[in-house]
Amino acid sequence: MTAGCGGILFAAEQSIGIDIMSRPRLILEETDPNPNMLSTAVSTSLGLGAIFGALIWGLIANERSKKSAIYFSMAVFLVGMSLQYISPDFNSFFTRMVSGLAGGILAVLVPNYIAEISRPRDRGRNVVLGYLAFVIGTVVLDIVWVYMRGWMENYGWESPYPPTIWRWRARLGVQCLFATITLFFLRSLPETPRHHLTGNPPKVEDGLKVLARLGTLSEDNRMVTEEWRVIQQEHAVYTENQRKIMSLYRRIFLPLIECFKGKYSTRTGILILLATSQHFASQYFVYDHNFNRVQALTLNTFFRPFNLPISPSDPRIYSVVGIFTCFMTMDRCGRKGLLTCGSFAMSVLLLMFYGIDGLAWDSLGMGRALALLYNLVFFATWAPVTLAIASEIYPPYVRAMGISIFVCVSLMLKIVTNYWAYVYAQNDTVFSVLRSFSVFSRFLYVDQIAQSLCCFVVGCVVHFYVPETMGRTDEEMDVLFARGRREEDKDEGIELRSLDGGDAGGPRREPMI
Repeated sequence: MTAGCGGILFAAEQSIGIDIMSRPRLILEETDPNPNMLSTAVSTSLGLGAIFGALIWGLIANERSKKSAIYFSMAVFLVGMSLQYISPDFNSFFTRMVSGLAGGILAVLVPNYIAEISRPRDRGRNVVLGYLAFVIGTVVLDIVWVYMRGWMENYGWESPYPPTIWRWRARLGVQCLFATITLFFLRSLPETPRHHLTGNPPKVEDGLKVLARLGTLSEDNRMVTEEWRVIQQEHAVYTENQRKIMSLYRRIFLPLIECFKGKYSTRTGILILLATSQHFASQYFVYDHNFNRVQALTLNTFFRPFNLPISPSDPRIYSVVGIFTCFMTMDRCGRKGLLTCGSFAMSVLLLMFYGIDGLAWDSLGMGRALALLYNLVFFATWAPVTLAIASEIYPPYVRAMGISIFVCVSLMLKIVTNYWAYVYAQNDTVFSVLRSFSVFSRFLYVDQIAQSLCCFVVGCVVHFYVPETMGRTDEEMDVLFARGRREEDKDEGIELRSLDGGDAGGPRREPMI
């Protein structure tokens, strides 16, 4: 089931993550006077649509069925992808915004759905498992596309467009095929147990059956009945609070207000810090600086006789290995431990990479190998763990809004980066100034030291300010993030066991009354 959700995430992320900036003449280059500007606009429209979709689902998540929302988003996604396939020129701006809208909803909906059907101790690992399924899906899509493109070229398939035009459109068609298959298997997804309580009247027995089936236990099992009792109590409190709010707009925007002004503001600040650090200290380096170097790694020559579409030097292979490593180690090392060790390891690798860049050693492939190792470390620590933390630290009725904030911050940073790349390429004055500074900084090793220092500072901030969230219940999260909560609980006669000590993989500690 989680792998199926990961397939949905794969389809959505493919619409968001198509690398337009690496192919500036993506649209009909014969009729486009400024392909760089158009490709930047098309890429930005996708991100803007995704931000809008993420915000929409974050606001209405508590009022709608997640299974129905998945169906609707996948249908909108297919419509947007189909329109992209046939739309020429600037019309792609609007069609990609439609795909981005569905992609933004799914980018928030899928982790939210996986977290809601998981127990607290398994929530983070299941979200990472879905992320692993998404990355495997991208690799499978690329393999299928390579063989289909070779079949079309070998058997004389003719197109009225030049190869630079029809190839990316045919790739969209393959992607639509995968999305259609995923949409067919969505029938096997159950409604979340919590959603069965929102009906009129509530379907209590159906919710209990779904909860027992998710845990592969009987309905009279003590763990199932206790968890179902907690879900019913949480829903009763949420319903009572909603009845007290007379304004419809305030009721809709209440999760957003609580994330920034309520008791969840500390968690939101930590989440924004993690999203910003992930983008500037990790993703930007991996995708912007090293992609061309990694593609030319000399290990490719050893696998050419086998005609494999993906070689051991492909970054996608290292992303799969890294996320699988994270899935196997995150409950032993903890979220905080992985983020801290990953930051320090990337800091050292940055210095080593830039230290041998341009020297004779680089002719042996050492610099490119370090770039691949950096990619492996990033996907083994930062890429999946931040999404897992975003799915763990919020209670059920605020979780969708928290994940939405995380996704929106990441997308906005990507839009700013793409726009800056366009300004960098188009403005001659800015280009000359930055190029002069780049030569000067490379001579004094300023940029490599600054990026390495950034990773080191991020590691220190995570170590001192980001708490360990592994396997904690919602009550434990409230105690962990609340200011002065311990003193208040002591005054009320509540004894709290330590939540900070012990091994990362030790048993959960629950509040005792």
